[in-house]
Order: sequence, then C-alpha cells, then structure tokens
Amino acid sequence: MKKLLIGFAFSVAAMLTAQKNDINYYIQKAPFKFGEMVLPSIPQKDYNFKDFGGVADGKTLNTKAFEKAITTIAANGGGRLIVPAGTWLTGPIELKSKIDFHVEEGAIVQFSNDVKQFPIRETSSGKFEVTAPIWGNNLKDVSFTGKGIFDGAGEAWRPVKKFKTTDAQWKELLAKPGSTLSDDGKIWWPSVAAKNGEELAKVITKTPNATMEMYEQIHHFLRPMMFTLSKVTTAKAKKTSLHWK
Repeated sequence: MKKLLIGFAFSVAAMLTAQKNDINYYIQKAPFKFGEMVLPSIPQKDYNFKDFGGVADGKTLNTKAFEKAITTIAANGGGRLIVPAGTWLTGPIELKSKIDFHVEEGAIVQFSNDVKQFPIRETSSGKFEVTAPIWGNNLKDVSFTGKGIFDGAGEAWRPVKKFKTTDAQWKELLAKPGSTLSDDGKIWWPSVAAKNGEELAKVITKTPNATMEMYEQIHHFLRPMMFTLSKVTTAKAKKTSLHWK
C-alpha cells in the first residue's frame, strides 16, 4: 500500500508539472505578452446539482435550480458545483465568487432557444444588452472545468446567409416556424422581429438616453455573448484571471 501511495504521489506531481510546462509553453509562444497566470482559490467542497432540484430531461427549465445551487454554494463560502451527465435545459445563469462550475463528461448545459428567457438588462455602465447565458459582475476566484458542453442555442438568434449552407440545410431553416427571409431572399432570419431589428438598431443604439423599452424593439436582433464576466479577480492578484479547462 505504501509503494502504491508513493507511486500515486509521483504520478500526480508529474501531471501537475506537465500541466504547468504546457501552460508556460503557450505563454512563451503567444503573439502578445501575458501577465502572471494565477489559478483561482476555491474551497474543495462538492455540491451535486441534482440536490438542488435539477432535472436532466432536456425539457424541464432549470434556471431556478441553478440560481438556488449557486446562491447556496456562495453563501457557504464557495465550492464545486458538479453538473452530472444529462441534458440540463436552462435560462441565463448568474455566477458568483468562489465557485468551480464543473460540467462532467456527458453533461450538456443546454441554454433555452426562447429569447424571452434572456431579458434586456442595464449594465453598470448605463448601457443595455441581452443577458448572456453565463454572466456575473465583480467576481473573485471562479473556474469552469470538466469535459461537458455548454450549448448557447445560437441558432435561435443568428441570421444565416444562404451561400453558407447546403440545399438541405437551407430547406431545414425555411421549415422553422416563425422564421423569415431578407427582402432579397439571401439571408434567413429566426424571426420577423430579428430581421426588423437590424435597421432599428442603427437608430436606437445611437440615440442619446435610449430607454429599455426602445431596446426591447431590437431584443431578438441583439444576440448575447456566451459569457459576460466582468471584473474577475483572484484572491492573490488583482488582475483578470478566468480559468477554463
């Protein structure tokens, strides 16, 4: 048993050294200068998403369950939120400090294709944007790990140019309920509101003191970014440090 433990210790040490060397290699080869890489400091305490009411059937909306899980973990000082294998349908997820969002292999965090699940919100700078699938402000020590998938359901938001598709793909798009085409028939839009928003956005985004009600008119056109994590720091260094595996 003692030999086994010693061998395991050496294996872990070798793995960590190799990982560090890999990171250093990419830092040295990068076309721009990197700051010091500081890994987040997160308590080693695990929480299973199922324990917060999560349902992995691909149909049940888990937005409230994610909110409950993250709020609870943050209130307890942080830890690792484990999302097991399965398809977890959800709306936007607000991340909090001291949390490792661990998506296991075989797990899909499937963001909803219902645009209304991602409301327009006012940012700290006084601007308006669509709530990102994963977002958070003034975060400290966060990470995303595991071999699972975050699916942002981009097809519910983005237009598609005909020349970029095959005939079969184009026919499939045309069959989607509520979708429409540009006036010249060369661009597919997921909705009439998204199509009309293209021209409206040119006016609204340049209007001084524009209101949230005005931005609602172009809601479907304003596609959100997958992640909006602002002012992310680590406990050891006051610099942006987002850890991703």
